[in-house]
Amino acid sequence: MKTYEGLFILPVTMTDEIVGETSKKIQGEIEKANGKILELNRLGQRQFTRRLHKKDAGHYVQVIFQIAPDQIGELKKRFS
Repeated sequence: MKTYEGLFILPVTMTDEIVGETSKKIQGEIEKANGKILELNRLGQRQFTRRLHKKDAGHYVQVIFQIAPDQIGELKKRFS
């Protein structure tokens, strides 16, 4: 297994409750792919340095996890 770090930026319009639910879904997808969560950090809402897709800010969620390298491609497809 190899260690990876994922950074998910969720819409600023989401409430804290929905961000928490979405974080659990992210964790579930990693675990479905036989991955292991090492850390899941909700970093809060942050402003972007530049506008991204007409947005100025987002909720940041950092996930550090381990997964077999041959599973990472499939996991990327699920999150796309």
